[in-house]
Amino acid sequence: MSTAFWWGVAGLTVVALTLSSDTSIPARWGLLYQLHPAARKRFLNLLLRIEARTGWTVVLTSAWRPSDTSLGYHYFGLGLDINATNGNQALRMASTKAEWEASGIPDIIRAAGFRWGGDFTSPRNGGLPGYDPVHVDEGRRISLTNLRLLAKAQAPAGDTTRFDGRVLPV
Repeated sequence: MSTAFWWGVAGLTVVALTLSSDTSIPARWGLLYQLHPAARKRFLNLLLRIEARTGWTVVLTSAWRPSDTSLGYHYFGLGLDINATNGNQALRMASTKAEWEASGIPDIIRAAGFRWGGDFTSPRNGGLPGYDPVHVDEGRRISLTNLRLLAKAQAPAGDTTRFDGRVLPV
């Protein structure tokens, strides 16, 4: 049994989440291990819920991106990109918003408290990317501003920080 701790920034609560080390994660979800440990269980539960309720098979295509110069949710291990398949149908970046919505996947993402990139507007909106239907992140639980403040506060020399055991520029 492993326990991960979520940190507090600007009044946010510290939360301890437990994810059993014997939890069976399918190979197509192996990128979950790149996520911040405190968010991993929430994303796992989301993926299980999507597959159980919609019949779509979800494949993770991207998670932690240490080279993300925008310091976005992927950079902090709090964002995923997904594709989904259902028989001969596939949902990918090129799929329309209507196709994604018809799958029921966005409704499950929103109901679980995550942000869905298909709701982003284009062009860039307040630093967010435009329409990005493959993207899911923790933006409804913690803002990028607070994440960046946390990273900066932890920076020993003002230019790098350790976040989840990783050295990151801020």
